[in-house]
Order: sequence, then structure tokens, then C-alpha cells
Amino acid sequence: MAFYIELEHAPSEIVTLQEFKAQLKEVEPTLSHPEDALFQGYVDAAVEECEGYINRAIIVRKYKVLGKSFSEVIKNSLHTLQTIDSIEYKDVSGNLQTLEAAAYSIERVDKFENKVVFRENFKLPEVQAYTPDAVQLFITIGFEPLPKKIKQAVLLKAVAMDQMRGDYVKNKTTASERLLQSLKKY
Repeated sequence: MAFYIELEHAPSEIVTLQEFKAQLKEVEPTLSHPEDALFQGYVDAAVEECEGYINRAIIVRKYKVLGKSFSEVIKNSLHTLQTIDSIEYKDVSGNLQTLEAAAYSIERVDKFENKVVFRENFKLPEVQAYTPDAVQLFITIGFEPLPKKIKQAVLLKAVAMDQMRGDYVKNKTTASERLLQSLKKY
């Protein structure tokens, strides 16, 4: 099983506080409001909820993915892959090596998905056995550019949090979930 370590997370304003307040209608978007901190919390929670629903990062982040083998790390890099920053591995002696960048690339799978592929006839080096960080993949993930339906789903979820202001039972698919359905990774 691969392990993720978040290296860098630049906060991204998918939905600004002004956009959220404009969606509420009863609050003046350009003026300060006593509940601005609460509103921002709704927006931040809505982003996390959307990321959890689609099983991938929305906001651009840098990660280090650790695993016992190349296949484990590559197979488990389940996000919208933007770049491969580097691939490092521990050789059979335990020395950390960097895989040459010409050995791999990113291949587009569909509109939102990319995958790591290795050069044809490239033989992956052997790695130190029984080492949980034998292969280290440094990647940048997230959506860039951000699909409009994600922004709208975040707005809908954040406004629902404001309107409900408590826990509730959900029996049917929501409009925000329908917007996100095509982006969901199983």
C-alpha cells in the first residue's frame, strides 16, 4: 500500500467569500459581515466534501508517494496528475537514486485523468526489498484549470451548510453530486 505525504498546499480560492455571499442573496457581498469567518468555514468544508466525493484532489498540491515497488506507487497515484516532479528509489544496496526523467512521462487518459508511463523497453531498476519507502514519487496533483462544475458544486454545498446550520439526513442525490458525478474516481 502506498503512503501519501503532503509537501505543499497553496490555498486556492475556488470560491471567494464575495462569491459565496452573492449566492446567499440576503447578504451584501462587498461588505464585512459578522459571520464572515463562519461563511469561509462553509466554503472550506465544501471543498473538502467535494474532494471526498470525487476521491481526488481539487486544489493543486504537491505530494510524495511512498511504496515498496514501482508498480505500487504508480498504481496508487490516484489523483488528477499534473506533473511528475521526480521519481527516486533505493537500489538493492539501500542507496537513494533518481530515475532519469527521460525514462517516464505523463500520458493523457481522458479529459481529467493522466497516468505515468515508462519509455518502451525501459527496464525498471531493482529496489531494496521489504522497504516501505523503496520508491518515492514526487507529483503535483489537482485540477488546473478548474472545471466550472466543481466551482458550482462547492457553492451549492456551502450554501446548503449555511441554510441547514445543523446535521440532516440526505435521502436523494443532490444537485452538487450530479455536477461532480462525471469527475468521480472509483
